[in-house]
Amino acid sequence: MSPDSYDMVSHQVKLAATGLSDADKAKMRLKERAFADYIFSTFEYPLYQLERSNAFFDAPKAHFMQEVVDYFTGRLLRNPRLLYFWSSTGGNLSREYETWTNNYYNQHVLPPFKEDRDGPLQ
Repeated sequence: MSPDSYDMVSHQVKLAATGLSDADKAKMRLKERAFADYIFSTFEYPLYQLERSNAFFDAPKAHFMQEVVDYFTGRLLRNPRLLYFWSSTGGNLSREYETWTNNYYNQHVLPPFKEDRDGPLQ
């Protein structure tokens, strides 16, 4: 979800989680982390395809892949929880990805967005 709708959806998740046991909340946090990892993996693939398209001078594919990467960096990856999961002081999932993916992410996603360290399941 984009940062624009984050607060609304986060509030709904918080309400839905009211009354859950600590064990159920822990399971949901693990699922949340796994899904964040899936999104980062899904981002890395078109980023790699963009690099390869440029290397082989495939302009139409490079243009399309740039649009896909721009969607991730301009909207989806700016989600406050995803920022937390990527952060080395948060979920630290950035360590699971290539150096060039980290460099691209750091140049195109990070400032000035705020991460949500606690999430709606606090």
